[in-house]
Amino acid sequence: MKTAVVSGLGPNGMLAALHLAACGYAVTGVERRTSYARSIHLSLRRSYFDDVRALDVALHEKLWAIASPIEEIHHIQLRDGTETETRTQPRLSQPDPNASVAQRLAQDPMVHVRLDELERVFFDHLSALGPRRGLRLLRGTQLTVTRPPDQDTFSAVCTPVPGSAGELEVIHAPDLIVVAEGGKSPTATLLGKKTQKLSAPKLYLSVHVEHALGPVTRRLDTQVEVPGGRQHVCFWATGHKDPRKGTWLVLEVPAVLQAGMGSQSFDRGYFARAAAPLLRVSPPPEPGTHGFSGTFRFEQQLLANPVAGSNVVFFGDAAGMGPPAPGSGLELGACDLRPLGTLVAHRSNPNALGRYAKEVVASRIALLAFGMREHYPALPGDPAPWLTHVMDVVARDPDADARLLVESWVTRGAGA
Repeated sequence: MKTAVVSGLGPNGMLAALHLAACGYAVTGVERRTSYARSIHLSLRRSYFDDVRALDVALHEKLWAIASPIEEIHHIQLRDGTETETRTQPRLSQPDPNASVAQRLAQDPMVHVRLDELERVFFDHLSALGPRRGLRLLRGTQLTVTRPPDQDTFSAVCTPVPGSAGELEVIHAPDLIVVAEGGKSPTATLLGKKTQKLSAPKLYLSVHVEHALGPVTRRLDTQVEVPGGRQHVCFWATGHKDPRKGTWLVLEVPAVLQAGMGSQSFDRGYFARAAAPLLRVSPPPEPGTHGFSGTFRFEQQLLANPVAGSNVVFFGDAAGMGPPAPGSGLELGACDLRPLGTLVAHRSNPNALGRYAKEVVASRIALLAFGMREHYPALPGDPAPWLTHVMDVVARDPDADARLLVESWVTRGAGA
């Protein structure tokens, strides 16, 4: 039987593991984390659930049961104190199965779901499938890849993290190693993979409030006063059908306001100014029992070559990340199932890995172009050809700065 190792058991990694098991692989999945601690709220689309249902109807039903339907989408623009708003009902139309991740994200989301609850349902379901589906999942275990001299095939060393009850295990030359470790992949670092940064890092603040927004999503595009002028920012509010769940806010923080802040400290005045127009209550509610849940940094990035050796591929956020819209990472992973399936079906073809890399890179460029059009509406035309050119430049000159090349084009295109 063919063997595969999946490193990273977030939803994307478990989706890949389920897909490989359906293709006849004996799959070992490893995850460093021992608990479900990521209480991030995601907005998911019909397309994502359709992908899950195509793999496993029972899993689809379990995920749907923990989802909270969105009744209305509010797109709010606030410029110079003037508010304009459009409201839509979540669209049920399904894009073409071959749609890019950008085309998928252009569809309105249908439901909210918490990431930790999603991961728990995934993990419990895949664990129950167990040996009869060729699946073995190991939490508290980390992957290290090794390669004998003069060989092109890696082996997987599964090592328990300190304090866990796992055992050391070596899987010699598995047919496929899928790295789904997220945007800061230790395996990518170990293999010397250089991630191209395509945007400046942004800081986001996650805050929970007891105020019940209701089963809606709101996005507020606005500008804030910062030293040196005004800056564009985005805020999101995630409400729930159950008012006891309150509301989660994700607030973008301008870089000039970040100096000296720890991960849990923050200017509550900025929170109040952001929350008031987003929640439409004044004064805005105080952070709830979860309080300021911390900050996270995000930057658009791309792994220019998401394969290593003859049996390692990078999947999901590990291969590159695009706009930080809630749920975009899961849509990205679902789109990666298509090139992964092609790779598995044509594994003996010497061009299979190259085709996988080409398709994955193209999906990231499409996603980045989607985000740029959102944030820079004055750009003339589609940014994707320029982004492709930037990656060609970087391929020829490893010292070239991809982010500066992207930003220079944005500046010229937006007429700044």
